[in-house]
Amino acid sequence: MYAKLTFNSGTSTAAAVRDIVRLISDSNSGSANLSNLEFVNTSASELVAGVNSGWSVNSAGGTLPSSGTAIGSDDSNYILTGSTATGSKAKYCGIHANGNWTNSTVYSGTSFGFTVANVLDPGTGTEMWSNGYTGTSNTIGGKHSIVPTSVLHLWADPRRIIIHGVDYSSRKITLAHMESAETPSTTGRSLPPVAVWCNVETGYTTNNVHETVTHRGDTSALWDDQSSSVDFMSFTGATYCNYPGQESVVRSIGWHRTNGYQSSHTNNGESYDWYCYRGSTRSDDGTQYGSPYTSISTMTDGVEFIVPPTMMFWGPSNCNSTFDGNSTRHITFGKADAQAFDSSLNAGIPRYPLVWFMPPIINTDSYDFTSISGIWRTSANLGATGDTVTIGSDVYQYVSMGTRVMEALLIKRT
Repeated sequence: MYAKLTFNSGTSTAAAVRDIVRLISDSNSGSANLSNLEFVNTSASELVAGVNSGWSVNSAGGTLPSSGTAIGSDDSNYILTGSTATGSKAKYCGIHANGNWTNSTVYSGTSFGFTVANVLDPGTGTEMWSNGYTGTSNTIGGKHSIVPTSVLHLWADPRRIIIHGVDYSSRKITLAHMESAETPSTTGRSLPPVAVWCNVETGYTTNNVHETVTHRGDTSALWDDQSSSVDFMSFTGATYCNYPGQESVVRSIGWHRTNGYQSSHTNNGESYDWYCYRGSTRSDDGTQYGSPYTSISTMTDGVEFIVPPTMMFWGPSNCNSTFDGNSTRHITFGKADAQAFDSSLNAGIPRYPLVWFMPPIINTDSYDFTSISGIWRTSANLGATGDTVTIGSDVYQYVSMGTRVMEALLIKRT
């Protein structure tokens, strides 16, 4: 399912959450219709039913009220249940206001955004949401999230929920709860191979920020105090640590972008060319948030990532300005490795797959999100967000994330 949604003026954050969840859950039963939504300008919106979403509202995450019911704190967060490609594992996606869920300023205002999260153990004492702010400052709650004051684009099918819009600073942002192909660490286990990805226009901070990507409510987390949206990648309950003596399911592990130290290739646990940081990796010890690993909890070596594909999650031009120029780096990422050709060998649209490589200190898995969740990097300045591209019998939609090299996405419409 794909939808372009234009909310009515004054639509609150929780109202937008309720309509989005209703549309996704209606799609699961094949009854998705813009007329079922309460806060959307249907004449300025679009719905392509396509494949049913495959997501239903989990009772632990609330019950959708009937249309016309007043917006309340219960509408600030919902949990959706979906199956994985294996068919034997369940995954849980939370769609929620990025702030204190019971505060009326958060759920009934328009300056706080909403975001997506992976949810572990819904409805239990160890329920954990992978990301999200819990305070009442819109300077923070309007970041790492999408505000309902502009057009947004939604893709939902059994493998992914992807939402594109802008944050409170009007920066383009794409939020994804997406599934990868099974890995050696997830095959045969109850772990669903999913991640939450936040990708932002010029998605790095101007400060040398070193924070965690752990769980909602962590006061040391990136989303708890940063006043600008920053790229991050989060895995919760979705991989396994093979480090000798510390073998266990990983409760949370994640990376965020940072501008790094310009003077050194490996300094303070950062990678010069990859500009990312990992902090407080936590093992699953049966508690809600797990416990930090010893010796490997934070990034200890700036060459933790040595493979170019991982850079594509940030966008290579966000990692180093030389990717904008006619340099070897630009050619490698923008053309040679990603160039597509038709049957007559005419150059086409570059599509670069999104494959995340775990650092070997954790395991040697690679997470192929493109083959399962249908999302690629591509060249910037080729069109507007929502434009369609037909390749063979498949329809893709273009998502502009900026104007720099490879600062765009192609998402397969199902």
